Amino acid sequence: MQPITLVAVQKSVPAPGDFGAVVKGTTLEVPQDVLDCVTHRKINTASELVDTIQAAGPSFRRGLNWNVPELEKALEKLTQQLTGLVDDVVLNPQRAPRPLGAWNPKNNP
Repeated sequence: MQPITLVAVQKSVPAPGDFGAVVKGTTLEVPQDVLDCVTHRKINTASELVDTIQAAGPSFRRGLNWNVPELEKALEKLTQQLTGLVDDVVLNPQRAPRPLGAWNPKNNP
């Protein structure tokens, strides 16, 4: 698949539950406010943006002043917009189940 490149848009503002991203051909227009949440990383493509949101959700929530359901709704909408344009492995990653309970060091010498 051809990478979908990001373009920062100053005039667009994200709303709770909606990043305000728009797909236009091979570009994804994203409000600058969204990209400002990850200034510590160089993000150039839609795949990198989705991956970063999935990995660093709390940073996005704080940066946009959203709650968890609002972030999840926005990510779901973005995923739907990018279906068929971005590899499904990125949009719907398989996560290993987290073990429950504390690790007992006696069981693993």
